[in-house]
Amino acid sequence: MELDALICSGNVSYAGVSSYESVYYLTSGNGGVYKLRMMPISGLEENALQINVYPNPAKDRVVIEGIEAAEVNAYNALGQVVKTVRGTNEIDLSGLAEGVYLVRITDENGKSHVARVMVKE
Repeated sequence: MELDALICSGNVSYAGVSSYESVYYLTSGNGGVYKLRMMPISGLEENALQINVYPNPAKDRVVIEGIEAAEVNAYNALGQVVKTVRGTNEIDLSGLAEGVYLVRITDENGKSHVARVMVKE
């Protein structure tokens, strides 16, 4: 059952909130009961840095601005690391197949930022 259908055809009751999470119970028309816990995702901040990764789409390399990268990893659609560089704000993407890749930029403090990059031949 899709969540949209569940919310539209059932009841929602609020169970409570703490400083860490909110809890909701969802009941569907067919008698099912679902517990929904909403928690913050670590690493996301309201005052996040403005990081630019360009050009996008890219042919052979991308440049990263707005952060001093300690390590940069490129991941394919299967979540496999296909490229890793350290100590530079550039990553060579030549030789990669066309497609969308996630680029994870880790700064010297260990904080990670993710950008989506399209590679075109």
